[in-house]
Amino acid sequence: MSYGGGHAVPDPRFRTMAEWQEILPKMDRLIRERELPPLTEQEREAIIRYLIHHAKSQDSTMLNPS
Repeated sequence: MSYGGGHAVPDPRFRTMAEWQEILPKMDRLIRERELPPLTEQEREAIIRYLIHHAKSQDSTMLNPS
């Protein structure tokens, strides 16, 4: 699936929400550099809601919970 930004939509389960929060500003920069229309506030909120629900949980990074 592609959103029109030049690459497939990444699987949100591969990163935690903290990691996604570091990536989102980079995504904004790339959008500006490619002279694409900026995300609307509604689009940004939808992306964040989606990531909150589907991002890898912090707990899943533990290899051997006890």
